Amino acid sequence: MVKGVLAQGITTSLAAGNKVVTYDDLADAVARVEAVNGRPSVVWASTDMAAALRKEKASGSGEYQGGSPTDSPAATAWGLPILPSAFLPVRTVVVADASRLFVGVRRNAQVKVSEDARFSSDQVGFKLTMRVAGVGVAEAASVQIVKAAAS
Repeated sequence: MVKGVLAQGITTSLAAGNKVVTYDDLADAVARVEAVNGRPSVVWASTDMAAALRKEKASGSGEYQGGSPTDSPAATAWGLPILPSAFLPVRTVVVADASRLFVGVRRNAQVKVSEDARFSSDQVGFKLTMRVAGVGVAEAASVQIVKAAAS
């Protein structure tokens, strides 16, 4: 899914010296999604950028931008969940209107039930299998990709 989103979104590469995506960069990406009447609903971040966003501090006060590490807001930016993804390239953050992403299903979902595996504890196991064909984006501007500079 990540490859399809990255191939269809709009990429903004940060200038040399900007090795980390910041909250300001996220604000710009959110504004670009909203400019096409989108409603940003998710932030996907490579593991290195998710960590950097969570540790970003406000100048002057020294407080974390995302809120106190003991609060749940530490994993959000303006109410949008920041979801780390090991499938994104390093130094990459994606801001998207998830309602504008479409997933194609290649095969109907199959549900299998097993009463044997956990028989001794009276539990039933369920497994759902589905094949996905790919991802489509309604309009490229609904997906904003921000890439930090390598150096």
